[in-house]
Amino acid sequence: MGYQWQKGTFVDADNFVNIAGANASTYTTPLTILADHLTLFRCVVTNSSGSTTSASEMLFVTTEVVSPKQITSDIRVSGQTGVPFSYTIKSSGGTAPIVFSASPLPSGLALDSGTGVISGTPAVADISSILLTATNSAGSVSATLTLTVSATPPVPPSFSISLDLDTSVGDQAIRSLSGIEPDSIISIQIFGYRMKNAVGFGARFEYNPSQVTYEAFEAGDVLPNTRSSGVEQGTDPAYVDVTAATSDSTAISDVGFLGTIRFRATSSFKGTTIQLVRAEIRRGGQFEATDMNIAVELLSMPTPDFDGDGNVGFQDFLLFAERFGSNRGDQKYDTKFDLNQDESIDFSDFFLFAAAFGKPMNLTRRGPRA
Repeated sequence: MGYQWQKGTFVDADNFVNIAGANASTYTTPLTILADHLTLFRCVVTNSSGSTTSASEMLFVTTEVVSPKQITSDIRVSGQTGVPFSYTIKSSGGTAPIVFSASPLPSGLALDSGTGVISGTPAVADISSILLTATNSAGSVSATLTLTVSATPPVPPSFSISLDLDTSVGDQAIRSLSGIEPDSIISIQIFGYRMKNAVGFGARFEYNPSQVTYEAFEAGDVLPNTRSSGVEQGTDPAYVDVTAATSDSTAISDVGFLGTIRFRATSSFKGTTIQLVRAEIRRGGQFEATDMNIAVELLSMPTPDFDGDGNVGFQDFLLFAERFGSNRGDQKYDTKFDLNQDESIDFSDFFLFAAAFGKPMNLTRRGPRA
C-alpha cells in the first residue's frame, strides 16, 4: 500500500501537488504560518489494483485570541441546605482556554476553575451575591449570580409562566433569537399556565439598559376584557414591572396568552439577556407571587445561512471560507460573516458556523416551559 500526500489551494481545487517525503498513512504539517491559511490537503492511496484519492481537508490559520463576550448561564439560582448543589458558569465567545472564577462562595461550595462547575453541599441558609468571571489572555467578562439557599424545599408555585420570542400564534417556547440589529424591536410573548379563575397578573423583567430599552406592553386575551393597568420602571438593576387585569370576569382557561412586552435594541447593541425574575397573579381575592428565573437570549450574530436558502450548507461554507482571516478594514471583510461581531472573521466564527452546519435555519429552542 502506497501513500502520497498532496496540497493545494482553496481558490483552485485542481492545483494539487505532491508533498515531498509525505508517504505515510498520516501527515503532520510543519510549523504553520499565516500564508498556509485555507490550504487543502488530501492523500492518494495506491495498491496493485489501482489508486483512490481521499476527500480534501482545509487548514485554517489564525493568530488572534478573542476574549469572552458574555456570561450566559442563569444568574438567579436556588439550593437547599444539606442537599448537593451543582451549577456551571457558561460564557459565549472567547478563545480557549478560559478560566472561571466565583467569589465569594457560600460555605460548603467550591469551584473548578477549568470547567466552571460550582458544586458541593450548602451549609447555611442565606442569599449570596457571587461575582462570576470568565477570563482568557485577551480579556474577561463578569456577571453577578444571586444564589438563594433555603433550609426547606421551595414550595412549588401555583402557576407558571413561559416566554416566547416567536410571534406566531401559540407558545413555541423559543428562548433565543439571533440576527438582531441595533434600533430594532424585540417582542416577547408571555404565556400563563394554571391560570383558571385569575383576575390579574404582574411580571418583573430585568435587563441591561446599555443593550435594550423598554418600549411597550400589550395585554393578551387569557383574562376576559383584559386591560394593561400599569407599567413601572426602575434601576439598579434596570427593571420594568408590567401588570394587567380583567374588569368584570375571571380566566376560564388554565392556559393562555398574557400579553407581549417589547424592547428596543440600542444603537450599540451587541447581545444580551432579558430575565423574568418575578411574577404574580390575583385569584380568589389573594395574590399568588413567585420568584422566576426565565431568560431569553438576544444575539446580534448574523445568521450562518449566508446564501439565504434556509439551510446552512456547503455553499455557505465556501462563502465563509473566502472571508476567513479578515478583519474590519480589510477589503474582503464583511460583517455578515463575522458571526460573533468582534470585527474579526476567525476561529470563533468558524466554531459558530460549524455548530449550525447541516441544519435548517430557524429560531433556537431553549429549555422547557417554565
